[in-house]
Amino acid sequence: MRTKQHLPRPESSVINLQLGAEHKSRDLDNWINYIQRLHYRTMDLTLDRVRTVIDRITGQRIPFRVISVAGTNGKGSVAHMLETIFRHAGYSTGLYTSPHLVDFNERFVVNGKQISNADALKAFQRVEACRGEVPLTFFEYGTAIAVDYFIQRNVDVAVFEVGLGGRKDAVNIMDADIACITSIGTDHEKWLGSTREQIGYEKAGILRTDQLAVCTDSDLPQSVRKTAEELSLKLHVIGEDFTSEFELDQWSVCLQLQDVQVELSDIPKPPISGRCQKDNATGAAAIALLARQMFDLPDDAIRSGIEATRIHGRLEVVQESPQVLLDVAHNIESIREMADYLIKHPVGGKNIALMSVLSEKPIELMSEAIAHVFDEWHLCGIHDARGITARQLHRRVQPALSENCAIELHFDVRSGFESILSRVSASDRIVVFGSFLTVGEVMQRYRELGKL
Repeated sequence: MRTKQHLPRPESSVINLQLGAEHKSRDLDNWINYIQRLHYRTMDLTLDRVRTVIDRITGQRIPFRVISVAGTNGKGSVAHMLETIFRHAGYSTGLYTSPHLVDFNERFVVNGKQISNADALKAFQRVEACRGEVPLTFFEYGTAIAVDYFIQRNVDVAVFEVGLGGRKDAVNIMDADIACITSIGTDHEKWLGSTREQIGYEKAGILRTDQLAVCTDSDLPQSVRKTAEELSLKLHVIGEDFTSEFELDQWSVCLQLQDVQVELSDIPKPPISGRCQKDNATGAAAIALLARQMFDLPDDAIRSGIEATRIHGRLEVVQESPQVLLDVAHNIESIREMADYLIKHPVGGKNIALMSVLSEKPIELMSEAIAHVFDEWHLCGIHDARGITARQLHRRVQPALSENCAIELHFDVRSGFESILSRVSASDRIVVFGSFLTVGEVMQRYRELGKL
């Protein structure tokens, strides 16, 4: 791996707290269940507690470069692209994303490989020792594991996908060297606000003075620009400071740096489907060009990194005849993106929806945006604290559908999917969407069959 100047490895400020026998004997599933019950709130948008724990882990020194990626849609794709670019340039990389689709370990990746069960157990034990009596939410605990694991593996650069918002997200206890804000839409209104300006303000919380910062939203809320101005930070915005031109099989990006224009051409087409992925890839390439102020990132590493990026559940076809397409679309903007893709890529038979959505989502608006695409609907329950039953989902979806539209209800995603497969035609397309939990259930089935 390519090396760079490292800060000294931190030593925890906690004096070897002894774990009780109940902690030492836990397997990974028990640890995951444990941290789900640890804090009485599912979300607690304060940073003091998680900062205390991570300061104990790091000794108040983060010994690797940090890239933070926030946004409503696209942040997972950009994070994966950036990690792959840096890895192809020879750096040791960490990648922290959420939520996971099938396995908790998916959240923690070093040099392209997710954490092993053995390393995850050790990380749980180290974080628990540093936590002491400080209560952490599930996501905060996961963020602490990521920091600890990346330190143990001595990574050069770590890419962190911001889980919710930005300003009060656990990832934001770190001052990122590079920040990216992807497209901003309306999601998580309960915590972030009901307008793009309010949500943009929260996303802009990851910005810092003297940072390298990129935004891939061409209709950037003024709240983001205002935050950057207050920090005297130069924002590099798509369509203003960098642009791209896409041809059939390749594309180019042009970045304006003061009076100097930097261009990278002959980039292979992004392997992830969807119109928005062009902006995501453009943003990742622009960040890589900017990051040359800190890293040695050859042109070929940027090209090959983008071309080699793989991420599950983004307009992903996992089977043909009948076609099975998985998409984690779970808000109005991503649903519209999915509808656009389905219309532009028709199949010979019917489009069949397999949908399940968390209860707090704008289900009525989502259904209206995609009702015209599907010939048949299968609605499933999600059996989770934030979930919904099939009957509850039906009440919220049905007003958007035509009177003669075929609708079936299923207890859960797995039974619904098997029911469709038993009678679908080879020319039809099954589209599984609505949440990470929904897609994860079907992905698990294909993994069990050895097809993923």
